[in-house]
Amino acid sequence: MNYIKTLSILLTFFGVFLSFIGLIPYVVHFPTSDPTASGPRNLWEVLIYFAYDWEGWYLPIGIIMLVMGLLVNYRIIKWIFLELTVKFLQQGS
Repeated sequence: MNYIKTLSILLTFFGVFLSFIGLIPYVVHFPTSDPTASGPRNLWEVLIYFAYDWEGWYLPIGIIMLVMGLLVNYRIIKWIFLELTVKFLQQGS
């Protein structure tokens, strides 16, 4: 059970991160720099270049990972709820 919870947390975390990276091209324009100093000047511009690299594929991949993480988490919650319900009903009998 512990590895499933870890998987759920990792999928959710990476899903949120990749969705954030995937939204950057829709919000921020590609940074331009003068020809003498081409390339990223700071970490934010590195993230922007990284986000523009796959041309928007990070967003659907991130959303799929986020949904998978939430479904795994929902399955854990559902399993715990059913287990507690069965234990409660057994104690009542």
